[in-house]
Amino acid sequence: MLGGMAMNCMFRGNTAASNGGGIYWGTATNCTFTGNRAETDGGGMFGGTAMNCTFTNNTAAQYGGGMSKGTAMNCTFINNRSCGFGGGIYETTATNCILTGNLSYLNGGGMFNGIAMNCTFTGNTSETGGGGISGGTATNCILWGNRPSELFEDDTTVTYSLLPTPHPGTGNVVGMPRFVNPWAGDFRLRSDSPCISAGTQIGAPASDILGRVRSEVLNVDMGAYEYYAGDDTDAVDPVPLLRVNASSTAVEPDGLTWATAYPTLQAAADHDRAGYGTELWVAQGVYTSATGNAVVDLPMGTTLYGGFTGTETTRGQRDSDNGKTIIHGRGEWRCIIADATCLVDGCTITCGKADYNNSYGNEDGGGMYGGTAVNCTFTGNSADLSGGGIWGDTATNCTFKDNTALHGGGMYGVRATNCSFANNTANYGGGMCGGTVINCIFTDNSATISGGGMYYGIAISCLFIRNMSDSTGGGTCFVKATNCTFTGNKASSYGGGMRYKTATNCIFWGNSPQELYDSKATYSCVQGGYTGEGNTAEDPQFVDVANGDLRLLPTSPCVDAGTDNDAPDTDITGVVRPQGAGYDMGAYEYDSATADSDGDGIVDSVEGEGDPDGDTIPNYFDLDSDDDGIPDAVERARNSDPYDPTSIPPLAITWWPLAMLLLSGIGVCMLRRCGLQRK
Repeated sequence: MLGGMAMNCMFRGNTAASNGGGIYWGTATNCTFTGNRAETDGGGMFGGTAMNCTFTNNTAAQYGGGMSKGTAMNCTFINNRSCGFGGGIYETTATNCILTGNLSYLNGGGMFNGIAMNCTFTGNTSETGGGGISGGTATNCILWGNRPSELFEDDTTVTYSLLPTPHPGTGNVVGMPRFVNPWAGDFRLRSDSPCISAGTQIGAPASDILGRVRSEVLNVDMGAYEYYAGDDTDAVDPVPLLRVNASSTAVEPDGLTWATAYPTLQAAADHDRAGYGTELWVAQGVYTSATGNAVVDLPMGTTLYGGFTGTETTRGQRDSDNGKTIIHGRGEWRCIIADATCLVDGCTITCGKADYNNSYGNEDGGGMYGGTAVNCTFTGNSADLSGGGIWGDTATNCTFKDNTALHGGGMYGVRATNCSFANNTANYGGGMCGGTVINCIFTDNSATISGGGMYYGIAISCLFIRNMSDSTGGGTCFVKATNCTFTGNKASSYGGGMRYKTATNCIFWGNSPQELYDSKATYSCVQGGYTGEGNTAEDPQFVDVANGDLRLLPTSPCVDAGTDNDAPDTDITGVVRPQGAGYDMGAYEYDSATADSDGDGIVDSVEGEGDPDGDTIPNYFDLDSDDDGIPDAVERARNSDPYDPTSIPPLAITWWPLAMLLLSGIGVCMLRRCGLQRK
């Protein structure tokens, strides 16, 4: 149809050589668009206005699988597809609309560069970013359960909307929307939904998608539906807990008990009421798959906990360290597919593979695609494009080792906290690419082009040790670093420690060929010197750099020498900053109340900086400060003065062999390391 007006019509199976598979411009009211195709834009409709219409299974070769460059009011977009941007809608103004199950091969699974007011985005997918929305604005909206992320963060403005994770914007809320029956596509709100009265009246429609009047007294509700008393009558609850055990032999497994546990992860995930708060308890064992694109595709709102033995009645009884739950991709497919509403805790995720050979869009996230990982190990995973270990939102207390990808060998994501990255490889960002890393350790990662440890992003209180780049940025490239320590990193051309971006309160020592290149550094310790306010070239005085102990000695020039500008509140170990007169440089804050530089069990503040034996080694770093042949720890335990050679503890002869035996694991090593010997 070209122009004109359509009411109560069905447009099915039409094709346009250019734009508008069903309608090109015009107005549609109470119409259905199904299975239409446009070779460029607007699989269902291009331009014009749609009111109270349904768009299902329409396709656009370029933009806007359902609708492109139009206006939609009180419409539903389901399972539309775009080979470019905007699976549901593209550059469209949408009010009181539902967008679910739409797919774009590029950004914006639900919407690309549009304006959304009181819309519900759930279950949409983008193969590159912004499963819910990419670009444009959203107000009074629900964005929940879109893959791989709700938004393409760099260019989307969201206010007064609900999301599963925090997002900047006035009035935004984090939580679960509490739909009436999402399994049946009923996205009305329950009475306990956090979306109720949480929107703004400014610009909001007077009624909802059903024509029900929105509140004029209180703030309007978020999403396409305004809550009305009685909506809860149709509510359906998720199954709260399902159990999985690889050794289960249950004839009719239902996951409700360990005796009837599902034998595979996907069987549990396919339960007709899984998700929206369901927990999967997974026993130790190896879980893999012989079909599909992943070992498990988690429904939105699912939390997977590993480490059970198969007898527990409470989650707290599990021991994820001892009961290893291994999700194994066999080097053929992804281990886990999830979204921002899902969490995986206490699993080893290994041998996952994301490549171009399966289908378009499967080249990201070899170990895990989307979601949050906690207390997990990612090892031996690979991705043809991004995120060998994980392409996702957040990782906390995770280990990434021996993963590979084009971008982000270990991780390509939004945020990593308290994680370790070792021996990962990529063209860009051997350890990680993009996002923010806090309290993380990057060791022996490598990049063939840039950013051996990390490429692009923000690093706070992190260690970069012995990372390598075949070109530039051995430690980092295009990374803003604050209170980080760089040592032993190498680049073949420029910037052994860092290339490009800025460093504040950082330490660069022993990197080659240069500590920094094309970068700005302030209040930092740089070997050989570097121009910048507050910088120093003095030896940072690490406790034991040869053995990887990069804590500071109390006499370090880095102590109290940093700036409070953008400095983190704690160091890499959780010590509160500052401890002294100012913030320290590097990842560690020196704390005299707890620091024990020589490891003898006596804190530095007690031992002090004296040198009674005159060997130039201060007490806090000397295991036998008075050189009387008896370790300080032994003398102190026997109420003797460890700093006075004339003070001999009672039963010293008896205590000495026992002390050496007790200290053999740490004391002798420290004595040898410091060049001290018993006389």
